[in-house]
Formats: sequence, structure tokens, C-alpha cells
Amino acid sequence: MKKNTPSRILHITDLHFGARYQADQNIILEALLADLELRKRGAFKPDYVCFTGDIVFSGVECGFDDVLEKLLLIAEAAGVNQESIILAPGNHDADTNHIASNVRFLQKARQTFHASTDCNDLFSDAKVREYVSAAFAQ
Repeated sequence: MKKNTPSRILHITDLHFGARYQADQNIILEALLADLELRKRGAFKPDYVCFTGDIVFSGVECGFDDVLEKLLLIAEAAGVNQESIILAPGNHDADTNHIASNVRFLQKARQTFHASTDCNDLFSDAKVREYVSAAFAQ
């Protein structure tokens, strides 16, 4: 991408992939892939694909390998390479069994931050830093 050139972002949110409503999801996925393939032949060419919030219906029941395959198919259909995929998980994407053991972190995270000092206070807690660091280490 050239310097000072605006980036084009394809933003897809709340896919809720999972066993529930799988037939409907497959119909929508096939239509999305076909549409992206058509648009890729024209002027539409995103620089990034950004998947946000609730990529899966349940982080406990989901098969992330299958979901990753679907995300890669979407990116490929849009003409975007793997390095240009951005993921921002939502609350459904978390394994609630794991999160239950980190209730203190969640209670603090739900507070409204009014200034950067509020965020700094949250991350001054060693358990919070450990929890967040572990999530990014994977």
C-alpha cells in the first residue's frame, strides 16, 4: 500500500458461527463468498478484512478450526491475504468456563473508564496483566 493512500476495510461483524442455525449460516456464507468474488473482479478490493464481535455463537461449544477455515475463505474471496486479517473477538467468543475463574478482572473491565489513569489502575493488578498477556501469547 502506498503512503498517504486511504485503506479500504471490509468490516464484518457478529457472524455467530456455530452449530446453531448452521444451515442458514451456510446459505449466507455461500452468498457472501459469491458476492465478494464478483466484487473482486470489479473495483472493490479491500486492503484489510476486519472480523469483529461474536465471531462464534459460543466459545465453549465452537470448533475454532472450522471457523478459521471460513474466515480464511471470506478473506480469500475478498482478495485479502492472511496477514491483512484483523480479529476483534466479542463476548460470545470467550470460553466462559475459563472466564469464570477471572471474575475480578471482568468486574474491573466492566467499569467505565473516564481517563487513561482508570485503565492504568486496571493494569496495575498483576493478575489482570497475567490474564491479558496469556490471551495474546496464543
